[in-house]
Amino acid sequence: MNKKFLTGEKSNSGNNNKKKPQTTQLTKITSLFKVERIVKSTSRNNFSSIEAFKNDDSRRMIDERDEQIKKISVLENSNGYKESVPSEREEKRRELQKTIKQIYENETETDTETELEVEIEIETEEQQKIRQILEIRQAKQKIENIYQLPYYDQKQWINKERILKELADKKHIKRHEFFTQLTQLIRISNTSSSNINLDSLKIFVTNYLKEKQSDFFENLVPFIAKLALEITQLDDVPILVQNKEGKITLTKRQVATFLANMFFCTLSSQISKNIPYGNSFKSLYTGSLNYNQSDRKIEKIICIYNYFLSVKEAIENRPGEYEQQKVTYHRIVFDQNIHSNSDVSIFWKQNTTKLIKVTNEKDANIEDFKDAIHLDFANAYIGGGVLDHGLVQEEIRFMISPELIISRLFCPKMEDREAIMIIGSEIYTKYSGYGDSFHCEGRVDQSNIKLDSQNRKLTAVLAIDAIHYGQSYDQNIQYRMNSIIRELLKAYIGFHGGQELIQSEQSLGNGKKFQISTGRWGCGIFMGDPQLKFLIQWVAASLAQREMIFCSFKDKELDDIQEIIDELQNKNISYVINLIHRYTEYFRQKDSKFSLFQYAKEYFGQKNKN
Repeated sequence: MNKKFLTGEKSNSGNNNKKKPQTTQLTKITSLFKVERIVKSTSRNNFSSIEAFKNDDSRRMIDERDEQIKKISVLENSNGYKESVPSEREEKRRELQKTIKQIYENETETDTETELEVEIEIETEEQQKIRQILEIRQAKQKIENIYQLPYYDQKQWINKERILKELADKKHIKRHEFFTQLTQLIRISNTSSSNINLDSLKIFVTNYLKEKQSDFFENLVPFIAKLALEITQLDDVPILVQNKEGKITLTKRQVATFLANMFFCTLSSQISKNIPYGNSFKSLYTGSLNYNQSDRKIEKIICIYNYFLSVKEAIENRPGEYEQQKVTYHRIVFDQNIHSNSDVSIFWKQNTTKLIKVTNEKDANIEDFKDAIHLDFANAYIGGGVLDHGLVQEEIRFMISPELIISRLFCPKMEDREAIMIIGSEIYTKYSGYGDSFHCEGRVDQSNIKLDSQNRKLTAVLAIDAIHYGQSYDQNIQYRMNSIIRELLKAYIGFHGGQELIQSEQSLGNGKKFQISTGRWGCGIFMGDPQLKFLIQWVAASLAQREMIFCSFKDKELDDIQEIIDELQNKNISYVINLIHRYTEYFRQKDSKFSLFQYAKEYFGQKNKN
């Protein structure tokens, strides 16, 4: 076959002293990637496929590429694309030649003597798809802002896929076979794993499933394995890098595919920095000598079990639902044009915005309220200890809504001026208790929740991380204005919500915004003052113009909260900020035995006398 190549080089014929063509945009691209393709199809701007090579290494590259294509017969067998009919090929050829001519004319206007050589290779759509997958993967694999899907590592994936197919196709999986194959999958992903402990998972199977074991092994495990295999259908998933606004929207089935791979421990380690540790349920499966920790892990496994039962029922009984419904993961970043000068103290001290309506709920949970943003008291590494024995507010929220868990895969550590909003997730498990007393109480059906205009459930979970004062030598630094401004800014960025939330809540049809459903954010092990955190969140919600529901969880330090609400309800932001400022700068230094609420009541009394 007589092949011609697009090189941008001079022709050997003619005057060798003629001026060489200038480096063009096209040759810059080819020098960077070696292979650059312009693809035209009906779904992507209707470009045909061409290859541009810069030097004599191109023939070697073709041979290497062809060798790679032979090695991935699995892709060839699974695509099922039909070859183009001759008339379509001819049309592609004409369009291709026209495109090349235009590129050449635009790029080399100053030198008409340059010869343009092109390899025109019309392929089947199947071959084109395979080649694109390979070369796009190779080009992007080293870029930190692309999530490394497990099939990118062909050597590992061949073995993982073989085991998953065995689990998916087998009608009668025996208990010991399941645990043997799961152990093999863990070893493939983590070659350093020697003694793999699956005791917690075994206890779950024996003590919780009991008579349901046969259904688990014969029906649910094959279903999860089939979901895991669908990971090869996913395109590149971006990492939502720090300090940059970004979002990822996945179908609920794609979310389930990620979670299925976490179930089988088949996801790959990432090269991206600051990604939360852990990408599988391996740690949950591991037994513990600590009785309480072991119980916590088993309860978490039950949550995962409930999730996959619900997914299986939805896919089998409501075809198309999980393919159409979506979940969005949105990284929100401070923007001067949106958030004004809220990063400076004077902005708050002089702000005359009236305080928004706030409701105190002593007995309710944050997730009990509809049409509301449910606050996640987040770790800077989203999800915190959800994949281990951690079981406080954030971990509980993620376990009853496993679709939140995969945010850990592509959301690096949150910076001070960032928040993460997740729209469209569901709650799958009802529960009672907290920490060691946490207990699964059965499954929840939220299939009747309305959808927004983008086919997402009208739900929103907001992750914002507070300062961890428990790690500080002096917990009183939380009363300094720079710490207070940091928390105000963090809460306001999250409460504002961003464009994705605004689009979703417009589907309510009543012109109202979602409320904020929150509570003792940054307290507990983070050692935040719940009275101070309440006022900070109230101020942030007021600036965001969102009514706030505050779940006080019967905290004795918040016994006076209703009195404070009644006194401040008609005040403005500057009034509260100056109250906090007076407390922090003057009174706190003199008598730390007085709480913020105690000082506030004295302050109100003096103001009322005047």
